[in-house]
Amino acid sequence: MNGIQLTRRQRLVIGHLILLGGISVLFWTLFRVSIAQPESVAILKALLAASALFSWVLVGLLLWREPAALWVGIGCIVLPVLFWGFDARAYAGLLVAVFCWWAAAREVSRETEDRLSFSSGRSFAVAKQMGVLGFSILISIGYFLSIRTLSWEDLVSRFELRAGTVEKMATLVGYVQPELAELGQDSRTVDEYLRSLSGLSFLNTSDETLQFEQLNDQVGRLREQGINIEFTGDALTLVRGAAEESSLASGRQQLGELAGRTVSGDEQVSALFAEVLEKKIFAIVEGSRMQERIPDRTLPVFIALLFFLTVWPLALILFSLWSFVAALCIGLFRSWRWIEISRHAALQDRMER
Repeated sequence: MNGIQLTRRQRLVIGHLILLGGISVLFWTLFRVSIAQPESVAILKALLAASALFSWVLVGLLLWREPAALWVGIGCIVLPVLFWGFDARAYAGLLVAVFCWWAAAREVSRETEDRLSFSSGRSFAVAKQMGVLGFSILISIGYFLSIRTLSWEDLVSRFELRAGTVEKMATLVGYVQPELAELGQDSRTVDEYLRSLSGLSFLNTSDETLQFEQLNDQVGRLREQGINIEFTGDALTLVRGAAEESSLASGRQQLGELAGRTVSGDEQVSALFAEVLEKKIFAIVEGSRMQERIPDRTLPVFIALLFFLTVWPLALILFSLWSFVAALCIGLFRSWRWIEISRHAALQDRMER
């Protein structure tokens, strides 16, 4: 009886899955080391391993034509996390990550079937959103399972908002309060932001007559209180700088109270917003802990969420590099004739002239 004859692509898929399992184990090992010892070398090794893993998975999304190969491939990158501990929340997140990978594979399959010409780069592009989302969720779950048993003091040292995290959080909050989304992405300095507020708008206008009238309105209120002050055009020029500096100092003081430190005015608004947001979130969590309204295990969830919001935008940026590496691998497989791209006649319905 003759054995099962495998095509070159099927033999390549088997080898691909075996190598994928090795890369996955290597990544999760280095990733856990980087969490336990967050040093630059360990983090760099984990990042390189993550890049290799994601690029190799992208290659698989094109090679896995059989459903069994797809599920084995997804299992190779998900199963190692299951050995890190049991947590119902983490398992629920794993289901979401698996769905994202399945959806990414479906998008790649549709792209290769619907297009008349084959392009690995275009196929990878359609998997960008769901693939990166699934990968980010998966890494964040692994991060959560690693830190959930840490002490409160160890967790506090990891509570930090990155620039990309703030932008994502500001975008989400912006659906409810658009002005907060603008603050999270504002590249102006604090002084520039304060000057743009309505309270200082009269100091920046070029219409000195309007400025004089607005100042006289303020003087009029003082007269109603029994304070008699007269302003002339020359006085307007002299008082403009002092009034602006006084208003800026007041604004800096108010922002400083929110940030818990002295604000000089040359900080970026987005950076100060991140600092204030970080302190407020932590104050809420810390306060809830001290009042014993919620258990200590809530903080790991917050930190894992912030980690996800940091990893997600970073992965979107690195996707171009990862897809390039994956496309290069596909090109090598084609040149070595491990996979074949054949041409087929396409039927098309047309109305006759």
